[in-house]
Amino acid sequence: HRAYDLLFRYAPDARAEAGPLLDRAAALDPSSARIAAAQSFLAWQEAFFEVSADPGRDVRRAIEMAERAVALDPLDPQGRLALGRAARLIPDLDFAAEELEAAVALNPSFAAAHYALGSCLKFMSRLEEAVATVERARRISPYDPMTFSFMSLLAELHGLLGDTAASVKWAKRAARSPQSHYNILAIVAWCHWRAGERDAARTYLAEVLRRRPGYSRAAYFRAFPFRGEERDLIDETLGAMGLPA
Repeated sequence: HRAYDLLFRYAPDARAEAGPLLDRAAALDPSSARIAAAQSFLAWQEAFFEVSADPGRDVRRAIEMAERAVALDPLDPQGRLALGRAARLIPDLDFAAEELEAAVALNPSFAAAHYALGSCLKFMSRLEEAVATVERARRISPYDPMTFSFMSLLAELHGLLGDTAASVKWAKRAARSPQSHYNILAIVAWCHWRAGERDAARTYLAEVLRRRPGYSRAAYFRAFPFRGEERDLIDETLGAMGLPA
């Protein structure tokens, strides 16, 4: 539980503290599916933020521990969430969606699984379904540790659907969260740019580059593996903002 609290902070020092806690928990209870799912979540964050010299190793670790969680308890939605989230890193979006749908079916009140499914549907160009899914997550858990991601996802979706006013509203709310990391702020930046708020967009992009020197459009799409026309729209927007390929 302490490790999960740390992981939801999405911060390097928190991840460093969470790792030993999870190792200790796994040693005490090696048959726990939830501990394996948490270990997958840690590896997923390390892959998502590209913190090591071998991101591929982190991806493999995220998948391996998620598969272990599912093998230990196929009916635990935490394991299914972990596997669906990890599959997005490959990216195998169809498999990811299947696992996330399984997590939701196993526990319809699991807000994080609804959010993760909505994020996956977004990458598959199923935007209206994604909006409904993340709104369901917000209704289920209005004070969820992932609320900042719920809001950034709504900002993206409304921006892609052409509702720039709603997009900026959610982007501003997401940006205010202390958990909003540089990938989130990149979303906030392009949402402002699409809405014509260029100065705000440049300010957020400058903060992205301050936090992550050398950030690029390629890095953005490694984190967010769009595969439809939405990718072209975002790529064009980020390029217009001056972010290198």
